[in-house]
Amino acid sequence: MMRSKFALSAVTPKTVIGLSVLLLILAAIFGLLNSHKVKTLRTNVANANAARNAAEHRGVAQERNPRPVKRLLREEKRKSRKQKVRPQRLKQN
Repeated sequence: MMRSKFALSAVTPKTVIGLSVLLLILAAIFGLLNSHKVKTLRTNVANANAARNAAEHRGVAQERNPRPVKRLLREEKRKSRKQKVRPQRLKQN
């Protein structure tokens, strides 16, 4: 048998098994990192949903029972809008 100049002739079953074990370990590491990332993303989504629901609930509760100060401020704004005198526009020829 003549030896080839290429590296393919050095491929033995032992090196193939070693390379496959190394790749399996690498895949397991990436799988663990991915599961941690997914867990974190799900937690962030749950927190965002809870915050949105709480804000929505708080807004609905404030609409039902507005604070007296806010109500007075709104009434004052309405009165001031009605009392404002708007300047008339000059017609251009």
